[in-house]
Amino acid sequence: METETPTNPVEDADAYLPGVETEADGADDGAETLEELEAEIEHEGQVYRVPEALKGAFLRHADYTRKTQEVAEQRRLLETERRASEARAEHERAHAADYGRLAALDAAVADYEDYDWDLWFRQNPEQAQVDWARFQQAQGLRAEVGAQLHARQRLTALEAQRDHATRLEQGHAELARDIEDWSPALARELAVFGHSLGFSPDELNAVTDPRAVKVLHAAWRGAKALRQETAGRELERAQAFRPVRQVGGSASAPRDPARMSTAEWMRWRSEQTRRKAR
Repeated sequence: METETPTNPVEDADAYLPGVETEADGADDGAETLEELEAEIEHEGQVYRVPEALKGAFLRHADYTRKTQEVAEQRRLLETERRASEARAEHERAHAADYGRLAALDAAVADYEDYDWDLWFRQNPEQAQVDWARFQQAQGLRAEVGAQLHARQRLTALEAQRDHATRLEQGHAELARDIEDWSPALARELAVFGHSLGFSPDELNAVTDPRAVKVLHAAWRGAKALRQETAGRELERAQAFRPVRQVGGSASAPRDPARMSTAEWMRWRSEQTRRKAR
């Protein structure tokens, strides 16, 4: 009787020897080791796998980039504010100069209006003609300067409205970025909280600096946490002093306090204390 010999006895033996790592197993372990040595980082919305040893460097670089961008943005805002401040100062100087001219022209016109022109033309026709021309010129200049002032006032009002709208838009964007769950409902809740602190509606509506809103939000969160902590302590205290139901005992009260809820028992206890105080 012939015995069948395996075509590759060494290969078959390796396949069944316990504890012997095959080439495929080694590749799997190598892949697992490689995955363990890698870390995920996020860059511009995309997730990348990098060696674990480089993760710290990437994070430091990202932090440096973020801080550099923040400093650049702050400088840009400061420069914009500086230019706007210079423009406002120049505008105010021109406005003040026009007001001075208008006041002088008003005085000149008022002086000429006191003339008795009929008498003056009879007494000195040539000089009266010169004064009348000056009077007409002063009236025309006063009307022109007044129109310029009115136009500048309208422009100032429009610029103030645009500036206010821009500040509000930028402030809302910053608040949405820095305050979790920022929404109109949360803004209204902060307004109610600010009113409870003594701020008037006009004062709250005039706030455009997001830093002030962040301070108000921090105070609101602190007050909310304090209320919750106080309510929790009161509940624990009420539950600790709640009477234990007595089995088989006769209750003298119309309703067994042991069957009351915590709120009902607290009201009942307060009533009992008031009665004893009498």
